[in-house]
Amino acid sequence: MYFITSLAFFLLLSLVSMLNTDSIQLHMDDFDDEDKAVLEAVKEESASEGVHFEIDFLTEEQDKKLEAIFDTQIQKAKDIAENDPGRIIDIILDLAPPVVFCLLPLFAFLLKIVYINTDRYYTQHLVLAVHNHCFLYIVFMVDTFMDLLTGYLIVEAIQTVLAIWIPVYLILSLRANYSEGWILTLLKGGILAFSYIILFFFASLIAMVVGLMGL
Repeated sequence: MYFITSLAFFLLLSLVSMLNTDSIQLHMDDFDDEDKAVLEAVKEESASEGVHFEIDFLTEEQDKKLEAIFDTQIQKAKDIAENDPGRIIDIILDLAPPVVFCLLPLFAFLLKIVYINTDRYYTQHLVLAVHNHCFLYIVFMVDTFMDLLTGYLIVEAIQTVLAIWIPVYLILSLRANYSEGWILTLLKGGILAFSYIILFFFASLIAMVVGLMGL
């Protein structure tokens, strides 16, 4: 179930990305004079500062070599973003599936910690994590289809309902599986959501570094 829904979701994103490649092309003519000045300032500042490392177990010379490598890769990323932004999106789409897949066991571990008083096995928490991720994939697929039909009032209404239904469903799934009170379920749901966001941020950061070094 997870394999099918994740494959369908990321395949849909890839198709949408291919269809909308022209829409993500950005040119300086699209910005007013004030925005152009801000962009130029950001470019100059990032170019002058570069990357700086002071790693304890590396020598100063090794730090410099590492800085040079990262500066080179960052410049490559900037050039690609300006000249071929579609490639950046392709890289993100390639990295996203393994990132989310790696988060599954980590989220199940969070469930094990938060619901340690339930004496559930880790695999039972993992099953819930898989089901909830499948639900999110399905909802995001529907939302992506809705994006293709922009301009209709019914589309905006459906997307609003989906945005509300996501947290409602996830809270209901926790209450149904662990049979705890509403207040405790909401509290633990908030802790899980916050923890997952942090995990997703760091996992995405690591993936971005890996993707950057692979350019």
